Amino acid sequence: MHVRKLRVLRLKYHISLTELSQTSGLSSQRISQLELSTGHVTDGTVQKLLDGLEQAISQRRQSQLALQADFQIHRDSLMELVGETDHVI
Repeated sequence: MHVRKLRVLRLKYHISLTELSQTSGLSSQRISQLELSTGHVTDGTVQKLLDGLEQAISQRRQSQLALQADFQIHRDSLMELVGETDHVI
């Protein structure tokens, strides 16, 4: 079975169909169809996928930077007990 490179890259980096759907504006079902299809894809659809992947990458980069900052702040207190619903961080 052949699939498009998009699917391989998405799965390799754990980008869900839902995440790509939210960032690209395409439905999860449509993205899945495109990944498994050998049919023609319009330039507009390709652009939506490119933009969606770039946005997902950017969001992950921002999340990683926030995690790094929080980790540095709390690295010496990670084992302190807090309530499950407390948002002390």
